[in-house]
Amino acid sequence: VSYEAEGDGYLFQDMVPNKELSKTQTSLGSNVELELHTEQAFSDYRPDYLSLACIKGDTNAYTFFLHVNQIIEQMTDEEICYLENKTWKIGVDMSFALNGWDFAARGPLSILKYNGQHYDLVFDQDLLMAETKTANKIIDEIVDIYYKCRNGYVLQAGEILILDNHKVVHGRSIFQPRFDGNDRFIVRSFIMN
Repeated sequence: VSYEAEGDGYLFQDMVPNKELSKTQTSLGSNVELELHTEQAFSDYRPDYLSLACIKGDTNAYTFFLHVNQIIEQMTDEEICYLENKTWKIGVDMSFALNGWDFAARGPLSILKYNGQHYDLVFDQDLLMAETKTANKIIDEIVDIYYKCRNGYVLQAGEILILDNHKVVHGRSIFQPRFDGNDRFIVRSFIMN
């Protein structure tokens, strides 16, 4: 699937570092860590899977990810119950606004949802908005778990990383592109069941 407001609606989006966006929370940034998030966390039509195909790698560019079960294992039953409440609002990704689209915050939403077999996770460190101290504390706790327990992988040319967008949050490390045509080049696409 593609999204009209992001990446000009292309099914396959080229993610190459952009000098002007290097310090932004977008896939084209490089000089700031891309914070943990669910892809299109603000949308009821978020993709089921995210595909990252590497054309050119960068040995310093880690893709980080964390499974929902690693979060749940470190939460109390009371916290898990709280995470199922629609207690948060969420903003819309900057990448959706780059072409002049204007979106209002969405919500309320829950961070966890039990689907009868397992928990689904919706999270965006940059865009989630808590309206209570408890809700804000839980955001901070999930971020702490992510930094303690996340997995990291450096994509090499020819590899594809496919992430379950319901069960995994992901992010990316800082890296230093040269902006000479030889920088990290990832082709991103979204998949729906």
